[in-house]
Amino acid sequence: DNCGPNGCEHSASGADNDPYTDWFYWQIPADNFGNIVTNFGDSAYMVFEDSAIADLSMPNWQFNELPVMDRMVLINWNGGEQPQFNQDLPEQGTIFKISTTFDYSPDTITFVTPDETVRETHTTYSPEHTSIYFEYKLYNKGGNFIDSCYISIWTDPDLGGAGDDFVGCDTLSDIFYCYNDKGSDNQYGATPPAIGFKFIHGPLIPALGETAQFENSSIDDFSNLGMSAVTMYIGGTDADNASQAFDYMKGLTREGKPYYYNGTVTKFYLSGDPVSGIGDIDRVSSDRRIMGTMGPFDFAPGDSQYVKIKMAVGQGGDRLSSIVVMKDILNTPEKLSQILTHGHL
Repeated sequence: DNCGPNGCEHSASGADNDPYTDWFYWQIPADNFGNIVTNFGDSAYMVFEDSAIADLSMPNWQFNELPVMDRMVLINWNGGEQPQFNQDLPEQGTIFKISTTFDYSPDTITFVTPDETVRETHTTYSPEHTSIYFEYKLYNKGGNFIDSCYISIWTDPDLGGAGDDFVGCDTLSDIFYCYNDKGSDNQYGATPPAIGFKFIHGPLIPALGETAQFENSSIDDFSNLGMSAVTMYIGGTDADNASQAFDYMKGLTREGKPYYYNGTVTKFYLSGDPVSGIGDIDRVSSDRRIMGTMGPFDFAPGDSQYVKIKMAVGQGGDRLSSIVVMKDILNTPEKLSQILTHGHL
C-alpha cells in the first residue's frame, strides 16, 4: 500500500525485491496552455507528452512521437523488502553515472573562420568565435589523500586526413596543438587549419604571496599550476593500463622511460617552433595522439579543484600560418572578447 500501483516491486528490478519508485520528470508536466498537471504517475506524463506532440512549437521539447528522457527509475539495489525502506542511502552530493544503449549521434561542433580580409577590416571581429572553453570542478569525495594527482587533456585530433598530422607544444604559453604535415590536405586542401588547447587556470597549489584563480574568485597564497608535461604518441601505442597512462601523464614514454631531446631529458615532446623550423619539431607524420598535463598536486579528502581549458581552431593562408592564427586566438585574453557579428560557432 505504501509503494506504487504494482506493489513494492518495480518492473526494472527483476526478482531482487527492490523498492518501487514512481516516475519523475526533467520538467514539471504541463499542457500546451501552461496548466501544471497535479496528478502523479503515468497519467501525468501522458498528459504532458500528448500536449508536446500536439504542439511541436513548444520551445523546450521536440518529441516527434519518440520518447525523450521521458521517465527514469532510480533503484536502491537490494535495499529491503518491506516499507519503510530506511536503509542507508548514498551521501548527499553523490554523483551517479547514467548510461544508455540508445543509438545517438555525437555532437558536432562547426567552426567558421573568417578570411584575412574580415580580420583586418572589421573592428567588431572577435577571435572568440573560434574558441570553446572547458571548465571542470573536481572533488575528492573519498577518504584517501592523493599526493601525486595529475589532470590531463587527451586528444586524437585527426585533422582532416588522420594519417598526415603533426603535433607540438608551446611551453611559454601553456599550449599544445595539431597541424598538417604538408601543404595540402585531403579534406581542407591547400589551407589546412590548426587546432590547439591552452591551459587557462590549472589546479591550485600553495604559494605564499601569490594569488590564484578558482572559478570567479581570487585565492590568496595559492597559484595555478601551468602545463607540466606534453606527451605525443601514435595510433597503436595507446596506454593498455593505468600505469602506462600515468607514465604518459608524467611526460614519460609508454615504458616509463624519460623522453630526450638533444641528450637532455624533457617532459615536453616536440616543444620546438615549426614555423621557424627550430628546435624539437615533428618530422614524420602519422595518426597522432597528444596529451597535455597539469600536476602534480595534493588532493586531500574533502578538497575541490577547478581547471579551465580553452580550445581554438585557426586557419591561415597555409599550414604554418594556421599555427600562428591558432596561437593568437588562444592567447587573446577573455576580457578583450567582443560581440561576434561575422561568423558563428
